[in-house]
Amino acid sequence: MDKEISPKDEKTSERTGKSIRAIVKSAKQRWISFFCERLVLRPWLILWCTIFAFLCCVALLIAVNTRPTTPSEYDWSLPDDKYSLRGDMISDANDRVDKTEIAERSDQTMEWYYFYDADPNNYANKCEGPYGVVSARSIQAACQAEKVLWGREKWVTKFCYLDDGICRVPEDSIVTLFYQVPARTPLVNASYYIDDCPLLDDAQIAKVWSEIQLDWDSYNFYFDEEALARGYPCKSRSVLYIGSPLAGETEIAEYGDKQADKIEKQLVQRTENDLLSKYNMKGEGLMSAYLDRARDGESGKRIDILWWNAFVENSQFTQTVNSDFTLAICSIIFVWIWISVHTASIIIGTVSILQILLSIPLALFFYRVILQIKYISVMQNLVVFVILGIGADDVFVFYDAWRQSEAKIPSDFFGNDRLKERIQFAYQRAFQSIFNTSFTTAVAFFATAIAELVPIATFGIFAAICVIMNFALVLTVTPAVVIIYHRRFVAPKETQVPAHKTKKSTCTCCSSVFDEEKWVRAYLRLLTCGSDESRRSSIEKELDTSFEPVTPKTLAERESTLKPPSLRDKPIAWILVLGLAAFSCTMCILASRLRPPAQPEVWFTSDHMNTRTGKLFDGVYGSNEAGYYPALSIVWGMDKLKRKNFDPYVPDRNRGKVKFSNPPQLHLDLSQDQVLEACRGLRNFICKSGCIDEHLARPNSTVCFLEQFQEWHIQNFAGNTTYGLGETLFNQRLATFREETVPKSEENAIASWENLIGFVDGELRFFRIDTRLSLDLEGAIEKKKQVHKRTNKYVSRHCRNLDAHLPDVWQYSDAWVWYKAQAALVNGLLVGMAIAFPVAFVVLTSATQNIILAFFAIITIGCIVGNVLGLAYLFGWALGVKESIAGVVVIGLAVDYTIHIGHVYDVGRSDGLISREDKTISAVWTMGPTVVAGAVTTAGAAVFLLFAQLTFFTQMGILILSTIISSLIYSLFFFVPLLYVMGPQANNGNLRAIQHYITDTCCSSSCCSFSRIEAPTRELIKSPPPAADEDEKEPA
Repeated sequence: MDKEISPKDEKTSERTGKSIRAIVKSAKQRWISFFCERLVLRPWLILWCTIFAFLCCVALLIAVNTRPTTPSEYDWSLPDDKYSLRGDMISDANDRVDKTEIAERSDQTMEWYYFYDADPNNYANKCEGPYGVVSARSIQAACQAEKVLWGREKWVTKFCYLDDGICRVPEDSIVTLFYQVPARTPLVNASYYIDDCPLLDDAQIAKVWSEIQLDWDSYNFYFDEEALARGYPCKSRSVLYIGSPLAGETEIAEYGDKQADKIEKQLVQRTENDLLSKYNMKGEGLMSAYLDRARDGESGKRIDILWWNAFVENSQFTQTVNSDFTLAICSIIFVWIWISVHTASIIIGTVSILQILLSIPLALFFYRVILQIKYISVMQNLVVFVILGIGADDVFVFYDAWRQSEAKIPSDFFGNDRLKERIQFAYQRAFQSIFNTSFTTAVAFFATAIAELVPIATFGIFAAICVIMNFALVLTVTPAVVIIYHRRFVAPKETQVPAHKTKKSTCTCCSSVFDEEKWVRAYLRLLTCGSDESRRSSIEKELDTSFEPVTPKTLAERESTLKPPSLRDKPIAWILVLGLAAFSCTMCILASRLRPPAQPEVWFTSDHMNTRTGKLFDGVYGSNEAGYYPALSIVWGMDKLKRKNFDPYVPDRNRGKVKFSNPPQLHLDLSQDQVLEACRGLRNFICKSGCIDEHLARPNSTVCFLEQFQEWHIQNFAGNTTYGLGETLFNQRLATFREETVPKSEENAIASWENLIGFVDGELRFFRIDTRLSLDLEGAIEKKKQVHKRTNKYVSRHCRNLDAHLPDVWQYSDAWVWYKAQAALVNGLLVGMAIAFPVAFVVLTSATQNIILAFFAIITIGCIVGNVLGLAYLFGWALGVKESIAGVVVIGLAVDYTIHIGHVYDVGRSDGLISREDKTISAVWTMGPTVVAGAVTTAGAAVFLLFAQLTFFTQMGILILSTIISSLIYSLFFFVPLLYVMGPQANNGNLRAIQHYITDTCCSSSCCSFSRIEAPTRELIKSPPPAADEDEKEPA
C-alpha cells in the first residue's frame, strides 16, 4: 500500500520539481528584459553594429575566392561510390601510362551536329512529299549552314578531324551524300562539288534517295526512322567531328583543358555568332537568341535548321541562368511593397527588405569562411527567392506582435508611452514563434547535408545558414527600426490623442482591400457556421473585447461548458477536416507513384533550340552514332584508389592515385584464353531486359586488344602465335604493337592503344576491353538497373579468374555513375523527410508542451508535403534533380504557418482560455493576418520564377507556389478546423499534466524525485502572470 504523502512533503517536492523550470524561465526573462532595455536606450547602436559586422564579413569574403564553381563532370557523382572510385582509378591510370605518339587531330574528340526538320514541333508547317526534308532547296540550305563551319579557314588548318593526316569532307553529312562527293575526298578538293552549294535538280535527288532506300540499313543514321515507310524523310542530320590533339599537343583534348578552351574561343564561338547572324536570331531583351528559329528553304516549305555542340549548350546554360536571375529584382520589389503596405511604413519596409537581403552575404561568410565550403553553384541563387518569403514572414510576426502590444499595454494615465513594456511584450510573443519556424526550417534544409550529391547538400547547407542569419537579424534589426520609427513618426502624433483612445496602424489607401479584421471575421463566421447560437454569440463577443484575466469563477464556468467532439456540432468545420483529409490521402497515393525520370532532364523551355535538339537525339532517327551509347570497360590490374587531401566540395581536384595490382602474367596461355573468352562473351552476351538491342554490347563496338595483337603477331612473325612466348618477349612485342598500331573498330573509334594496354614506366600494369553498351545513357533508371545487373552477370560468368596469374577484374561505365546518382536523389529526399519530420515534431512538442497539438500539426505538415508531391505527379513530372531539390524546399516551407497557429493556440492558455473554441478563435484572430501576409509575400516572390527561361526555375516557382498555397489552405481549412473540433482543451495532452498523472499513478514519495506537480490551470488561478510575460507563462 502506498505511503500517504503529507502536505509538508508535497510542498517540498513541488518546489523541487519546479526549480529547474523556474531557473530556466527566470534566466530567459532576465535576458530578454536586459536586451529590450538596451534596445530601447540605444537602437541606433544595434543598427551600426550590424552594419559594421556586415562590412567586416564582406571584407573577408573579398579576401577569399567566392566566385561560382566551374561546373565539372564530377558535380553530380557520388564521391565515395565504387563506380566513382573506379572511374577515378581509370582516369589516374590514363595519366600515368607511358605515352604513345598520337597523330595530330587523329581522334574524333568533339561533335558538331546539324539537324534539319521539315515537321518541327509546335509549328504550323507540314512535311510533304515527294522529298520532304531532302528537296533541292532544303539540301542547298543544309549545305549553306554546314559551310559556316567547315568553310572556315581554321577548320581545315587547325580543328578538322584528320583521316590519315588529311582533312576530308564530312562522311556523316547529308550534304556530301546528296551532292555525291566521293568518299575520303580532301576538303580542299571538294569545291568542285559544293563550292557555292548549287541547287540540285530533282532527278539527282530522286536517284540518291532511291539508292538510300535500297540500302536503308547503311543510311538510316541520317533520317527519321519512319522515313522508309513514309516514302520520304521529314527529319535529317549531319555530324562533323572536331579532332585532337591539336598542333603542338600530345594528348587528346578534354572539356575544361587548354585545348578545349582554344577550340571554344577560336572555333565554336565564332561559328555560333556567324550562324546567329545568318538566320537573324537576336533575341529580345533578356531572352535568349535560341528562342528564335533558324528557317531556310523553299518558300512555303521551309525547314528548321538546328545545331548542337557541348560548348554551345554550356554557354547557353550560363547565359540563361544569369538572365533569369534578374527576375530576383522583381521579387525584391514586390516583397518591399508588400511589407511597406502591411506595416504602413515605407521606412520599415525598406529596412526590412535590406535586412532580409543582408542575411545572404552574412550566410555566405559563414558558408565560405567559417565552414570552408568552396562549392558555390547555380542552385544557390534559388535561396534568394526562398529567403525573401521566410524573412518577410518573420518580420510580419514581430510587427503584428508589436501592434498587439498597443492594446495589451496601453499608455498610462498621463498618456506616456510604455515603450520598454511594449517592446518586451512583442519580443516575448514573437521570439518563440519565429524560433520554432526558423529552427524547423533550418533543420529541414540541414537534413540535405547528409545527401551524397554535392550540389544538393551545399544548397541545403547554404539555405539553412541563410534562415539562421535571418532569424538573428529579425530579432535585432527589426525591433531597433520599429523603436526608431515609433519615436520619430508615431509618438509625436500620439501625444495629440487622448490616452484612452487607441489607433490601429494601417495603410489607409489600401484599407478597403487589405482590411484584415474584415477577412478574419468572415473566415470565423464560415468556420462557426452551423454551431449552436450560444457559441455563435460568445464568438461575436470575443471578437469585440479583449480577454480578461481568468478567475476561479470564470474558470469553473468555462470548464463546465467543455464538450467532447461531436459530428452534429460544427458541421462546416467537420466537412473541411474530413474533406481535406480524404483529398490529402489521394494526393499522397499519387505522390508515392513518383519515380526517377525515364527521359533526359529538360533544362530549357520547349521552344529553345537546346530542348528541340534534345528531342531529336532521343530515338527519332533510325540509328545513332557510337558516341550516343555509354562506354563499358572491363579492367584488369587496378587494385584500389588512395585519396589524400580530397575535398568533396572541390570535386574536380585531388581525386586520388590508383594502386596497381601485381603485374599481370598475360603471356601465359591460360591468361590469354581467359581474356579472349571475355571478348567473345562480351560480343555475344544476351541482354534479357533493359537493352536497346538483343545483346549487351552494341554490334561491332567491342575493341579487344589481344585479338588484334595476335593477328598482328601472325602477320609480322612468320605466322607464329603469341602462345608460348616468355614474359619478357611477350611484353616487348605487345609494347611494339601498342606503339605502331591503332585500334580497329567500326562503331567505337579509339585513337590509340595508350589507355587500353597500360604500360607504366615500361612495365605492363593493367589492360582493358572497351565496348559500347546497348543502353540509353539518359534512359529510365529501371532499365539501367536491369542492364547493370546483366553486366555484373557477364563479368562473373566470362571474366572470372581461372588461376592466380591475372589480377582481379571489374567493370566500369559512366552510365553506372549517373544511375547511382539518380538513386541517390530519391534516397536523399526520403532521408531528408525522415529527419525533418521527427525534428519538427520534437520542436512542436517542446514549444507547445502539448503532444496532441504537436501531433495534429505534424499531420498537417505531412498533408502539405504529400499534396505538393502529388501535384508534381499530376503535372507529369518525375523525381529528378529539380523535384528532389524542391522536396527539400517544400519541407522547409511547409512547417511555418502551421507552427505559427499552433504556437498561438497554445499561448491562449496565458489569456485564461480553456476551451478549444476560444483558443482556436484567439489563434486565428492573432495569427491569421500574419499567416496570410506571409503567404502572399512568399508566393509573390516565387511567381516571377514562372517567367524564367530555365525549366529549373519555372518548376521551382510552380512548386514553391504549390507549397505556399497548400500550406495556407491546410493551415486555415484543415489545421484550424481540426483544432476547432478536436483540439486539446484544459489539460488534454499537456506534458505536465501527463507527468502529474504518471507521478500520481505509478510513484510514491519514497521512490520519485518528482512529486505531484500542480496542474497549470490551477497555477493560472493562483498567480496570473503580468501581461508583458504572457508568452513565457508556465505551459498547460
